[in-house]
Amino acid sequence: MFGWWKRRREDRERIEREAREYLLRHGDLAYGMARERAIEAMRLRDWDENRRWTLIRARIRLLMGLPPHVDTATRYEIDNLTRGRAPARQS
Repeated sequence: MFGWWKRRREDRERIEREAREYLLRHGDLAYGMARERAIEAMRLRDWDENRRWTLIRARIRLLMGLPPHVDTATRYEIDNLTRGRAPARQS
């Protein structure tokens, strides 16, 4: 069991290191490039690579201070609430 915990910690540290290196190397383009790599891995059905790049992309997002992804409908509701408008009616 402790071997699993150690591997998990090592994986987190590796993802952190790779995300920082990718961000230093590619700057503001790093998030989009990591996203493209994750999509390409998914297209090739390489699930391990897809998971790796998805984790790297998530870490880059945190390092860049980007807000989490919110779908369009939720974004509209947030905009309405922040502008003092009533929320959209539900059918």
